[in-house]
Amino acid sequence: MADVFPPSYESATTRDAWPIIAPFVLSAADLCSASLVSRAWHCIFSPVLWGAPASHFGARDDAVYVALTRFRRVLNISRPCVRQLTHTLHLPPALAEIYGEPPPTWLLEFLEYLPNLQSLLLSRLPFFDHRSLVALGKGKQYNARLLLAEREVNATPAGLLALLNRCLRLTYLDLSYTITARDSRVILALRQLRGLQVLKLRGIGLQDDDVELLANAIQTRVRLLDIRDNRLTDRGLNVLINHCFLLNDGDGASIRGNLDFGPLTGALLADSTQSEQLGNQLLHLFTRRLSGLSALEELPHVGLTHLRLNVLDAGAINPGMEKLIPVLKSPIARNLTYLRIHHSILKRDNIVNKTLPKDGLTDGKESLMIQRLLEKRPAIYKTNMDEPIYLHPSNIAHIRTLVLTDVPAFVPSPSPIICSITQFISACADEALLASLHAESNYSLPPGQYRAKAVKQHAKELFALGAIILEISPGKKFEKPESSSAWVLTGYYQPDTFKSSTGDLDSENLWAAAANDFSFFDEDETRSTSSSAAALPPVRMVDVVVELAAFRRERRDAYDKRVQSTGYTTILPADGHWKGEVRIQRNHL
Repeated sequence: MADVFPPSYESATTRDAWPIIAPFVLSAADLCSASLVSRAWHCIFSPVLWGAPASHFGARDDAVYVALTRFRRVLNISRPCVRQLTHTLHLPPALAEIYGEPPPTWLLEFLEYLPNLQSLLLSRLPFFDHRSLVALGKGKQYNARLLLAEREVNATPAGLLALLNRCLRLTYLDLSYTITARDSRVILALRQLRGLQVLKLRGIGLQDDDVELLANAIQTRVRLLDIRDNRLTDRGLNVLINHCFLLNDGDGASIRGNLDFGPLTGALLADSTQSEQLGNQLLHLFTRRLSGLSALEELPHVGLTHLRLNVLDAGAINPGMEKLIPVLKSPIARNLTYLRIHHSILKRDNIVNKTLPKDGLTDGKESLMIQRLLEKRPAIYKTNMDEPIYLHPSNIAHIRTLVLTDVPAFVPSPSPIICSITQFISACADEALLASLHAESNYSLPPGQYRAKAVKQHAKELFALGAIILEISPGKKFEKPESSSAWVLTGYYQPDTFKSSTGDLDSENLWAAAANDFSFFDEDETRSTSSSAAALPPVRMVDVVVELAAFRRERRDAYDKRVQSTGYTTILPADGHWKGEVRIQRNHL
């Protein structure tokens, strides 16, 4: 990304070497001396000296404090033409005991005396507090385009609101780990930032209700949204999809592809906006001098194109889990690495097992194995969407850790829960084998001794799932009583325990005689109840963990036997043997 205005003919054909050398002069003393040589050298070296003055303050905290105080004091006596050269103010993180108490007007002075200040990088500053922010008051709008204020522990919602009201031209806003940015007033103030393109609210404790408020505030103006390390569920993700993403047209192409860039943008900028490094490119753009109107001023509002959401916790929400599957396999969720979701998303009926031949395929027939593995994938994602859908490993190939919640400890035999989990593990084995075959057939990987490592790494990129965590819900094994005997009071047969209120011998005998006396029930009712209970077949309960361990052990042993019998030169089907990790996490009440 660069400024949209091309250089003049004179500047493009000049052979003066000093403008090229000037940015590499790091010493502030040398820059000051060079800028005093002549007017020509002053025009060359002053922008380097005043462009980002904090870069010349030094590295030690005491030196930075002295230089910052001196710079603030000389602002009111400096010439306006020189102060206009400052475009970036990057203050390093400070310790409160070293910086002490600067005047509350320090931020106001910088914004007032530096009219072209476009980038404020003020992370981890103890004096970025309520007093300095509220001191901005109300007045004219500042030219700030970028504000990076991470981990500001002394900032308040009222202070952030005052700052945002004076910086309405912000294009890049980063308030990550600044907990007060979660306040509803701060989130609602984002709707005033019409040119906002990058918004980072990482680790501020956002929940689904906060995301709903955020989505209504930013709509489709923001391109990059970073909401990692927050407490979001599937409901919050669905809110973002409904409000911040443009829908597809009838041809299946995104509407954002039909929007043209402004006349000042260009093809290079159009490609840059789709880059994974969009945030870093904008940060680099705003930390250098802009000669005129930036190309970002004419970027169309196309909704989110970069969603930084690495962790999605769908919790124990059981009904409606299947609605989340199309979202998980869409490009907007390709950055997810951790997914926690209810185990019912694996349930499926009418499972058709498409088995592969047990003897495997010899070398040179990888394409046939790939075709057979692709045929084992469910076809309901491609054709009939009326049938019940379920989660398949091919839809979450980018997920590294999958957590299944509320898995019961004991289930009746046979149980669809055990069958669903074992089928999912078998599908993971097939997807891992498919990724390995695709990586082996990739001739762009380096040859020689590094190829094996490159193939393994590429296969991991194609199918990243490496761990399945089963959260076992607390519960006791159900045991059917041998007979429908009468209810016995807890502790009835315990010694030294009185049944009556008086505790005398006659009362105790009466209580003992009446313990099994249910003659007040109708005789026919008692007979029908006992007969229906006797007609019920006994329920056999099985341990889910034991069954899954037996399944994994059986498939591993069978695979090892086939490898020993056929050798390593044959491509063997996984047949349920997955090399990933299945961990058990028991939740105790």
